[in-house]
Amino acid sequence: MKVLERFADCRAEVVHRMAVDLDFRSLCQDYEDCARALTRWSQAAETSPDRVAEYAEILSELEQEIRDSLDAES
Repeated sequence: MKVLERFADCRAEVVHRMAVDLDFRSLCQDYEDCARALTRWSQAAETSPDRVAEYAEILSELEQEIRDSLDAES
């Protein structure tokens, strides 16, 4: 999972939170979906720079939400 790769420093906590917190799991699924879309758009034959930038921004926002959620539980 991309989210576990990105948050390798707190992998155990991410796995635990995904198991017990539906909202956190949903946030992580959004991250996974966005990461896949960003990869697809980045590798598309006719890459759309605007679309790539849009997904990169969303992914960054999701990363921050996940980090904030993890920090709030610490």
